Amino acid sequence: MQREIRKPTSIFCANRKVTEGFSRIPMFSYNPEQFPYKKKIDQRQCFFAQNTDISMFILLEKIGIEFSVKVILRDNKAQGCAGGCFVKKYFIQSQNLPNLEQQSLSYFNDKIRISVLNTSDSWQITCKFEQFAGMDTLCADLAFMKTQKESLYTCTPVEEKGKTFFYEFFIPNMQVSGKMQFGDKKYIFTSGISNGYFKETNYKLPYRQKYKCLTSVCTIENTPFSLFMGSRLGDDCYGTENCYFYKGILHKLSRIKISGTDDRIDRPWSFKAGIHAVDITFKPDFEHNAPVFAQCNKTTAVFGRLYGELNILEQPPVSLTGVPAQIIFTVI
Repeated sequence: MQREIRKPTSIFCANRKVTEGFSRIPMFSYNPEQFPYKKKIDQRQCFFAQNTDISMFILLEKIGIEFSVKVILRDNKAQGCAGGCFVKKYFIQSQNLPNLEQQSLSYFNDKIRISVLNTSDSWQITCKFEQFAGMDTLCADLAFMKTQKESLYTCTPVEEKGKTFFYEFFIPNMQVSGKMQFGDKKYIFTSGISNGYFKETNYKLPYRQKYKCLTSVCTIENTPFSLFMGSRLGDDCYGTENCYFYKGILHKLSRIKISGTDDRIDRPWSFKAGIHAVDITFKPDFEHNAPVFAQCNKTTAVFGRLYGELNILEQPPVSLTGVPAQIIFTVI
């Protein structure tokens, strides 16, 4: 069952229940002040940008008493993949921990400097990472333009009694502009050619668990395409994260059967639903006889490609043949 929210609503209700469902445009009003365990809410933001030369993840996380910045690069020309991570422990949950949902965030020390500005039409992120991956300095200055087309906003309780929840939004096919430099290598991101996505998650779970998600953003026959599938968290009877976007339209998917082996990143993963509705396979890329991946403090990103078909009722089938994609494994 998929419950689509069509009117503005608060996530946390007066009776301590969590609003359940999904929307295509911003309908949820995030009101953590009404949540009795506000200081225990975890937050994650993921920026992904790519052009023909390079793919780049920037992940910001506030989990428990830790604030971390994770950066993962895949260089298509150099055929290399690298990751770097900075973790700051606060030991006491307090107001000193960065709040990722604010309009702006700024953090710096002797190893890393990062700022994020959320404006009406873009996210602007700048980052300087000294000795990234034990090598050279990495600098990035990127703008992620907000799309006017449909996105995914989803909220679900994880268990009863209003003590846990999972609120997430995913904005696909964003135009990315700016520049990045790693050592003496320079990369340019040009709007209209470079693209990416943004994902933000606010949640409180009953326990830590390994979470996996499959993402893709590209063009198929000059048509924007993006896909997002995540492993199950909580009661998803009113809505799942699983979806794809084609021609700017959100197409929701039901529960997906995910088959693979967590500790064998060199093997394919399959994603299936219905009889023929979803039947796709993720195959990791190999370079120098090894899968292309990077690890950063409880997070692993595997780069690969999708093969198969999405065949939803009343929608034209979407054929995937070598579509670039990524699987992220992380502990949340």
